[in-house]
Amino acid sequence: MVIRYFIGFVGFLMVYGSTADLSNPYVVIDEQLGDLSLGGLIAMHDTYDIHSEKCKNYHLLNILRAQTIIYAVNIINQDVTVLPNITLGYEIRDTCLSRMVALRQSINYFYSDRNERHRNCDAPTTEVPQLFNSSNANCSSGFCRNDTDDGNIEMTIISNNSNQHRSRVISVVGPLYSSEAFTVATLLSNLRIPLISPFATSSILSDKTDFSTFFRTVPPNNIQGRVVVDLIAHFRWNYTAILWEDDEDDNSFVAEFKNSAKKENLCISVELLIPKRPTANRFQTIIKQLKELDVTVILLVSSAKIAYEYFEQATIAKFIGRTYIATIAWSEAASILSNFGSDVIGGAIGLSLYSRPQYQLISYLKNLTICSNSVNPWLKDYFRSKMDKNGTSLNTCLPISILDDINNFLNQNIIKSKYIFNAVNAIAYALHDMLKCNSDYCPPLPEGQLNAKELVSYISNISFTGAYGETFRFDSNFNPVYAYYAIINLRPDGKRVVLNTVGRWHTSSRLFINDSQIVWNKARSSSGIPISVCSTDCQPGTYRQQGTKSCCWTCKRCSENRISNTTNAVQCHSCSSKYVSNSNHSVCIKIIPVPIDMGAVWLVTDPIATEIVVDFDRNAYQLCSFQSYVGPIVSISYQGLLVLIGFGFAIKGRHNPNNFMEAKYLCVA
Repeated sequence: MVIRYFIGFVGFLMVYGSTADLSNPYVVIDEQLGDLSLGGLIAMHDTYDIHSEKCKNYHLLNILRAQTIIYAVNIINQDVTVLPNITLGYEIRDTCLSRMVALRQSINYFYSDRNERHRNCDAPTTEVPQLFNSSNANCSSGFCRNDTDDGNIEMTIISNNSNQHRSRVISVVGPLYSSEAFTVATLLSNLRIPLISPFATSSILSDKTDFSTFFRTVPPNNIQGRVVVDLIAHFRWNYTAILWEDDEDDNSFVAEFKNSAKKENLCISVELLIPKRPTANRFQTIIKQLKELDVTVILLVSSAKIAYEYFEQATIAKFIGRTYIATIAWSEAASILSNFGSDVIGGAIGLSLYSRPQYQLISYLKNLTICSNSVNPWLKDYFRSKMDKNGTSLNTCLPISILDDINNFLNQNIIKSKYIFNAVNAIAYALHDMLKCNSDYCPPLPEGQLNAKELVSYISNISFTGAYGETFRFDSNFNPVYAYYAIINLRPDGKRVVLNTVGRWHTSSRLFINDSQIVWNKARSSSGIPISVCSTDCQPGTYRQQGTKSCCWTCKRCSENRISNTTNAVQCHSCSSKYVSNSNHSVCIKIIPVPIDMGAVWLVTDPIATEIVVDFDRNAYQLCSFQSYVGPIVSISYQGLLVLIGFGFAIKGRHNPNNFMEAKYLCVA
């Protein structure tokens, strides 16, 4: 089947220059027509000026992700076993990382300008836009409303500046961020149109009451929070600080993390919130608090943009030698890895979405030239502006990979294409089943309407082999059944850091970390695994006296004849009769008495003290010891007196008969 191509309002965009204003998100789309089309809502810029209604600051990673959607759609079209004789198209729009823009762009998929509709259709103008149906008999050139309200949505519309029919957009891939997904999912759930986000992670989006048609191929935040808890427990950090950005995504992550941490008896030393649009002074105040508390391990939950601003101020404040836990939002951000020293961010440990390199995709992107019709307009403009800035002449069809920043993204596998492929494939396989296709043939598309609500049901029950050979399917909340993370370490390398994978976390096998591969921050005062505890373990012979937090306590020594024989005992136990505690109060030992014959006078005048002595066989002996010199002197004097008395009796008895005890020789003796 012949594929019709055109690029919306920028059909006239030339390779080596253009007057098209790509900063205006509403006049630029990237579109390939097909029998059915996927929408794509991607933030090609990271800033939107509400006053000028213009976008700025290209987001290169997302531009490459948009190109990955194009590649994934084309792979489906080349696969003769999936949707045979049906061509998928796409319609990709820029959201500029703005909720308002994302909402308006999603409306543009299914609604037309109210005045344009009124001009072209015999339909009343209303304040609320209506869905269009090109089969409406009232249409003169295609802008007409669909009066049905039963979930059967015909998604055929006409370009505002062309009489050509656009493909039917039957589902949307994106948005990539939770903040945008909230507004778009609310709208499309009301229209019963499915959308699949590759990267929006907020757990709130799992609520099917409010977001009944929202799917995602990335694990939600409650899973990521569980992984971070496992990571902290692995290193026995039970007293970490949390620093997080005030937005829906990060707020939901922190709530999930705290809930999981509480179950594992992990404590939080301090919770610091980064406000919306933070100033340099606010960051310095936060850093001062962290310094005063002498925090060693910090969980930083924020976007890459906010993390960059924080580390910028940490560098100024010389806040070094700390260990950061990185969430997936910033753990691999090139802007952070390439701009901050190892004394600030070195040794950080964190998560990234597991995604092995797809070498076919990498090869496709590296060899993609700006002359190709499939290159999206934002990528062309980014390439042109970079080359202009470098003073390079654009007189040949150059590959985009000649730019270092593009080449670095491709080499570092940061696109995470697995999640994009799974989103596109889920829609394609669900359509294949819904349209009753087999491996050779799809029945003709219905002339009337496609049931969008039915497509939601098919997507929710789909199961297919994913990008890496794994089985992919959705759970009851439309989240992926399996989650897979890589554990990464920002390894110090001179004054900079390099990204190194040191472990993994999978739903089935949980956490594995190769500790020997980790290099910690070298600006710390000690080596080895960082210590982040409120209180150290109480050794046998002591017990815990609990503080105000469950992770904080004082170690108290057991009293006389009481012991504790476990680490972190909550109380001491008394030794039973005929047993006493050893000197460390860690074990009870049996008493073995030692009989002693001493003078009675001593016992009366100055009783002896006893002392327990333990031999190597743990036998205890009770021995005597002098408390003063009075007792021994009295005892010896008494015995001397007895000798003198005996001697006197011997003298007096020396005249007794010779055989009377031989007494006459006693004196000599």
